Amino acid sequence: MSGSYEQADEVIMIIQRILKSENEFKDLKNCNIIARFRTGNWNSKGRQVLGRAKVLTALERYETKAEAVIIINKNAWQFLDDRMKEALVTHELCHYLVPTDKHGSPKLNKNDKRPVLQICGHDIEEFQLVVKKYGLWMTNTREFFDAARQGEQLSMETSKENNVVYLHMVN
Repeated sequence: MSGSYEQADEVIMIIQRILKSENEFKDLKNCNIIARFRTGNWNSKGRQVLGRAKVLTALERYETKAEAVIIINKNAWQFLDDRMKEALVTHELCHYLVPTDKHGSPKLNKNDKRPVLQICGHDIEEFQLVVKKYGLWMTNTREFFDAARQGEQLSMETSKENNVVYLHMVN
């Protein structure tokens, strides 16, 4: 990842608030997750990257005393309202998986006795064209759509002219 990085205190506060209040992340409560803003162009596969969850290497763990980092696109962050910021941080936290041992306890690193994390993928991977042509034909696509109906929706557009991200609520 190229670009420049800086401490992201606002993101850290959101991480701490989510980990304290959300039961879905109870396995992450004993993990030290740090946050950084990334500035500069950040694209992957032709799309702007908003954030990335990363499990730290042994050297990075030693240097930072953390298990993971959430990296947020600072250029996009400024266009997000508080709810969208929380949604983005929650999205990145969902990428972390805490593996367990045969007794169901979180696995710990043998050297530093701190939690071991893994990255897990998204719940759904589908193309808009397939959904337009065939509908919600896969079980996980239907489940994802049902979950989307339960919450208030966020929509995002990127202007190709000036590379600005516009976000708005969809009711």
